[in-house]
Amino acid sequence: MKKFFIPIAVLLLTVNNYSQPSDWDKYINWAWGGNYSPFINADIGYGFPGQNNFRQNFSSIGNANLEFGYTELKKYNDFVQRLDERYIFGSYFSSDMNVFGSTETGDVDTKGWQIGIGQNIGYGYEIGPFSLIPYNKNQFTLTDLEFTGRDSLTQGDINILKRLEGDLRFGISTEGGIKLYVAKSVSITTSIEGAVVFPRFVLIHWVGSFALQAISVNLVSLFSESIIKSSPIFGPIMYMILKNAVTFAWYYALKSEQYWPFSSETPFTMETFKLGASITF
Repeated sequence: MKKFFIPIAVLLLTVNNYSQPSDWDKYINWAWGGNYSPFINADIGYGFPGQNNFRQNFSSIGNANLEFGYTELKKYNDFVQRLDERYIFGSYFSSDMNVFGSTETGDVDTKGWQIGIGQNIGYGYEIGPFSLIPYNKNQFTLTDLEFTGRDSLTQGDINILKRLEGDLRFGISTEGGIKLYVAKSVSITTSIEGAVVFPRFVLIHWVGSFALQAISVNLVSLFSESIIKSSPIFGPIMYMILKNAVTFAWYYALKSEQYWPFSSETPFTMETFKLGASITF
């Protein structure tokens, strides 16, 4: 993750100095040390909002998401390939977009939008003209929330919603999935995402919590990459299992306290099942 967010900050600050596409591409490849191509990814999802202290239920939501960024799929060793995607994204979600579930009387409806930056890392298999890449994706997010249906809520539930509405809220998300390249430039994905939205941002507590998270994720990434080098057949699967296990363990820890292991308030969360497709140019 850290290899992505520092270069993207520099990239955004120097955008005016790279007006020509060729200069822009050269800068991307130089900054990230690879051979990256632009890509667009779109997905739709079915999700479940939640807040552990909220007594009433939230209606399920539909989600539409669009990503723009750069991707590199290259040979790692033998028949193993490495995927590296770095992107900005925007999404819209709403209970009105939910086409799979029904809303119960008294449930609270949710709608809002989200923007952010992220990185997707995965190791997988080259199978003839196809590639099958299990992956782990992590994002920094800004979320705007709006809720309706408060007539039967307790004052405590109303106060929780007030803490979340009104301003952009910082958060993080993690996603585990599988990307299948049906052609060199076309792929389809299926995934599960866990997103955490912080009611308030406390810098010192977040830095401490995120530092522990980053250390644990990077350590398991290094260990998993060692497995890939030793065992190309089982390595990509173990990478997906171990890295997603750690990132989702952090997600479930943060569901109770947003800056776990430090004492902090309970955040808003969204768990979403996604289907998508992407095009590489």
